[in-house]
Amino acid sequence: MPLHSIQELPAGSKLAIWKINESKKELTQLLGDRVDDNSRPTNAAENVGIHWFASRLCLSAMFPGKHVRVQKDRYNKPTLYINGEPWFISITHSFEFAGILVSRHAETGIDIEKIDPRVNRVSHKFLNEAEQLIAFHQDETFVNTLIWSAKETLYKVYGRKSMDFKENLHIHPFLADDSGILLGKITNPGIDVLLDIHYSRLENYIVTFALHSDDE
Repeated sequence: MPLHSIQELPAGSKLAIWKINESKKELTQLLGDRVDDNSRPTNAAENVGIHWFASRLCLSAMFPGKHVRVQKDRYNKPTLYINGEPWFISITHSFEFAGILVSRHAETGIDIEKIDPRVNRVSHKFLNEAEQLIAFHQDETFVNTLIWSAKETLYKVYGRKSMDFKENLHIHPFLADDSGILLGKITNPGIDVLLDIHYSRLENYIVTFALHSDDE
């Protein structure tokens, strides 16, 4: 059972990561009916839904012995219910990893991205002019992957579809390390929010996450 880690975080929050070494059949058997979620995949193909099962196993490991239910809204943004009590939740996956961030009191966003030089070919689609300078004299692939992941996390915290990654999501300049905190900003009509985005390297991947409560 390769649960990679569970972290206890502030604001009644938890983060769990699963490294997928199992087949889809094995994941399905491990999960059983421990999570109530009507988005459960029904396609029998091996590569369809394997991340779904891994992420729900993260939930099961976070809340053993409790009734766990997931429900999505019209924007496809999920809400978690633990014994009937609502929690914020964000879900991510990339290749052999799946991750979950949950919080009792704060909006959540989490993302996992594989560090891959192909990100540099499309960086113009998500980097604004100021952000294009951040990778100067740094590892371009790592920095661009980190910014992409951080913006995915900001997008998930916001939880709405109408968002331009260049115009509405901003990352302040930083010097990259294996782990740290970035400062990100969400700007859109009716919203102007600064957020700390935590990041860390996980093998050849980057994990980013953020929490936001109304009283921040």
